[in-house]
Amino acid sequence: MKLIVLTLMLVMSFTTLSMPTAASNIKMTIKQSAEAKLEQELTKLFIEWLEARKRGDTEAMSKIMGEEWTITNAGGSVITRTITLNAAKQGIFKNATVDTSGVSDSKINVYGDTVVWNFRRDKVRNLTVWVKRDGRWQWVAGAQTTIPDSGAK
Repeated sequence: MKLIVLTLMLVMSFTTLSMPTAASNIKMTIKQSAEAKLEQELTKLFIEWLEARKRGDTEAMSKIMGEEWTITNAGGSVITRTITLNAAKQGIFKNATVDTSGVSDSKINVYGDTVVWNFRRDKVRNLTVWVKRDGRWQWVAGAQTTIPDSGAK
């Protein structure tokens, strides 16, 4: 009898110990699913922005870009929203390639209504910052680094 009670107590203690792990796994799966959905949404917005830039559609670009939008490019220059919109209006990007499959090696970090999205596009590593305003994501800042031909990842 003592052996049966002891066995039951042991089984119950292991079950209790494993329950938080199962709950943690479920929370992690939900978080990963939400991050994957967010990554798809941001990728879609980024591609829409690239396509609008190519067309010179500054209205569509402006909806995606926050007023404070700035990018530090791979050469170290700070490019403002005004500079980018004026360049698009002048048709500077009309021959730019929009590679819809070019976003890879992506990592999303969510901080409430702010997202830091790090990804690779062709030979450039991009770090972008997005803020949720009025129920939609806006791109507010970014930085680019050229990946050397040595194949560094």
